[in-house]
Amino acid sequence: MKARKIEFKVVESKDQNMPGTFRYEDGLIMIAESTAVDGRGNSLGMSSDEILRAVEIKSEIKKAGDAVILSEDHYQWLLSKLNFQMRWRVDTEVVAQFIKDFRAAPEVEVAEAKKD
Repeated sequence: MKARKIEFKVVESKDQNMPGTFRYEDGLIMIAESTAVDGRGNSLGMSSDEILRAVEIKSEIKKAGDAVILSEDHYQWLLSKLNFQMRWRVDTEVVAQFIKDFRAAPEVEVAEAKKD
């Protein structure tokens, strides 16, 4: 089964708009938790299915070690949210690199779990 591997990096930000460190797993969780907004910037919330998927992905991220392996379906869902829903409050090189790295996540093959 095809999947995507996202390495968890911790990047030091020297930008005064975002001092400290940026953790890639935190960025992934922010994407999972992001919601659509209306024309005025108000959150439209999440559907029940989106909540279930977000909780499942966040659990995978929190259990992962140095990287998370996301199913192609989960990766594409997060990519869609990143491209069309996510609104960042800072425009730093660190966030830009995170976005580039996420979009370029390498494909990996993983064995499918046997179903009983």
